[in-house]
Amino acid sequence: LPHAGAGGGRTIPSLKKHIMRREIRYIDTEKNNQNLCFFLAYSFITMPDIKAEGSVAAKRYKEHSRIAEAKRLFQRIYGKKIDDNYNGFNFSTEADQFIQIENLNINVFAYEETTATSTATNQGSYYLWMQYRRNEQNEQTKDFNVLLITDTINELQTAHVFYINDVEALTGLKYCPICGVQAYKTRDSNLQSKLKRHIQKCQKNGGKIIKKLQVSSGAWSRG
Repeated sequence: LPHAGAGGGRTIPSLKKHIMRREIRYIDTEKNNQNLCFFLAYSFITMPDIKAEGSVAAKRYKEHSRIAEAKRLFQRIYGKKIDDNYNGFNFSTEADQFIQIENLNINVFAYEETTATSTATNQGSYYLWMQYRRNEQNEQTKDFNVLLITDTINELQTAHVFYINDVEALTGLKYCPICGVQAYKTRDSNLQSKLKRHIQKCQKNGGKIIKKLQVSSGAWSRG
C-alpha cells in the first residue's frame, strides 16, 4: 500500500462514484471522524443485516448502530477506546495477525479507471488486489471482502475501506470458493463446467494456485 492507514474521517473526492453502488455498503464519514472505516466495514461481518425470508422480517442496522459496533470492535481488539489520534487500520502490519485472531480471510479489492478512446468517457473495473488468508481454514472461517480506495488530498495520501456485500455483481467475476483467487467471467456460457473443473483441481492442491490463466481463455487471475 502507498498508504497503509485506512482513514475514514477524511472526505475523499473519488469516493463519490462508489458510494451509490448497491454492491457496496457505505457509512457517512461525516458522522465518524475517527478513522474507523475498517471497523465499520467489519461490523457487517459481526453484525450482518438480515434479509427478509419466509416469516423472518428484514433488519438493516442504522448508521449509529454500526458506528457503536465499530467502536466496540476496536476496544475488544486493541484493549482501549478509540481516540482522535488513531490513524486507521494498517494492512501491512496488522492484517496477518488480525485474520488469525478473528478467523477471517481478507480479500482487498481495488478500482482501476480506464479511458475509452472511442467515447472519451471514463470507465473502470474492480479487481482483487490483495489477499490475506489463514493457513488453516475451518468451517467458521469467513471471507471479509473490502474495497480499498486511495487518493491524495493536499499532498496527503488518504484511504477509505468499504464493505462489499456482492463481489460477483461488483466485479462480474465468479471466484473459486477454495483458493479465492481464480475467477471466471459470469457471462461465460461455460462458467459452471470450468469452475467445477478448477475446484476439483484446487481441492487436490490444497487451495494453491499453480498457474495463472488469462481473461481471454474465460478465466481471470490477477497478481
